[in-house]
Amino acid sequence: MNKKQIEKRVLRTIEKAISLSFAIAFGKRVKPSVIAKRVEVCSKCENVQYKGKFKVMRCSVCNCPLTKDNRLLNLAGFQETRHYGCKHPDGSKWKGL
Repeated sequence: MNKKQIEKRVLRTIEKAISLSFAIAFGKRVKPSVIAKRVEVCSKCENVQYKGKFKVMRCSVCNCPLTKDNRLLNLAGFQETRHYGCKHPDGSKWKGL
């Protein structure tokens, strides 16, 4: 990786960390039924990968984990905002859930 690529990657990581921090500090949690619907939608998405020893579902766009559990670090667990939520290139796939 060259210096420009590294800088871009670092900036994206910082943006994600800030976004997650805002979701945790100020975001509203969603009901478990909404989390389950979101995970179902994401499980059919071409941008989801299963990573690691336990095959954790992760969004390949933002690299956030997705689980049916109401965990703190769960992309599907917070109400969508302008900065946080489904980052699908075609737009949020969670609209109306």
